[in-house]
Amino acid sequence: MGDAELRGLERRAAQDPRAWLQVARAYERRGDPARALEALWRGCDDDAGLRRAAAQVEPRQAPIRSARLAWETRPDPRRDPSLTVHPLAVLFHLSNKTVLADPRTGERRVDLHPVVGGFLGEVYLSGERELVGVDAWTGEVLHATALPGSWAPRVVGGDLFLTTSRGHVIAWRFSDPRRKPEEAWRWKSDLGRFSFGFVVPEHGLVVLHDFWRESSRSWETVVVALDAATGAERFRHPGGWPRVVEGRLVVSPAHHRAGRKGKVTTLSLDGRVLEERPLKAVARHADEIDGLRFETSVMTLEPADVVSCHDAAGELWRWRPAKQWMTSGRPTVRFLPGRVYVWGGRHVACLVADDAAEEPRPPLSKTRRPRPPKTAPR
Repeated sequence: MGDAELRGLERRAAQDPRAWLQVARAYERRGDPARALEALWRGCDDDAGLRRAAAQVEPRQAPIRSARLAWETRPDPRRDPSLTVHPLAVLFHLSNKTVLADPRTGERRVDLHPVVGGFLGEVYLSGERELVGVDAWTGEVLHATALPGSWAPRVVGGDLFLTTSRGHVIAWRFSDPRRKPEEAWRWKSDLGRFSFGFVVPEHGLVVLHDFWRESSRSWETVVVALDAATGAERFRHPGGWPRVVEGRLVVSPAHHRAGRKGKVTTLSLDGRVLEERPLKAVARHADEIDGLRFETSVMTLEPADVVSCHDAAGELWRWRPAKQWMTSGRPTVRFLPGRVYVWGGRHVACLVADDAAEEPRPPLSKTRRPRPPKTAPR
């Protein structure tokens, strides 16, 4: 599609929001994922189908050769946030609430329950005594399902969602994330509560790891694999930090501990040991996305805090905050096509390519701060 045709399609989309999907697909074919996501955003207010399409965008950074600050905010001047980035929303997780904000401007949309949940398509699922589904773009509460007791929600992949409480697991299956789920199965751990979990949908596998034994008050690095359809245990193996590589499960001695002695084990997805080799080291430096390496250099005693991006040929760009707000440690970096979100100290910043269009940003004093919906969990 030529430039003239694309401009014409954009003019038509201004009258028919559904045409923004065609605009986004055209930019994807051109190899421009950043503008494809921006096209979907322009129709998200008017069409739930576009929100569903935007939710499928991979949260990976498209290469940008120079960066500028798009917006900066302090979600709460008294509390340090943690950060979740999704194509439809940015979440600031504070101790007393979760703030759902616009990924384009950082504008606050709605306050939600502080328990960290996860996304299933365009729906954010969270809660403690209720499993509540919220439209990630509008903040509208779509449904609420009562839970037996106090539970922590975890989206783990495919159409499966786990709620956990002290080693008990209830798996919920969503035919449509905008509607209430159905209970799929329950499982009780004999190892205690677990720390992490994920699903391998193409192989029907649920992987749980890092269990807390109340009796010894210590973590036990064990990987347990369950059948995603029934919840039956398929196998377990000592080790932690599991990840699926080329259809195999790779298990290390412990979760994010560099240099620890031990061995790396490669398992088939039915639990057979295929290979064992000594552990050499675990990389602890930059995030690496699509061949780009994102590094942060934090020097708290002088005004020289820098966020920079490198590839194999050297540095691509760097950004130095206007004021020193990375108060301690290495800041968190998250990605969307054409955007980098940086959290340091109590500040969150969004960086975009220098040639990106300016986003309208409301004055701080007029930022919309809606009250939580009445049906939201308290």
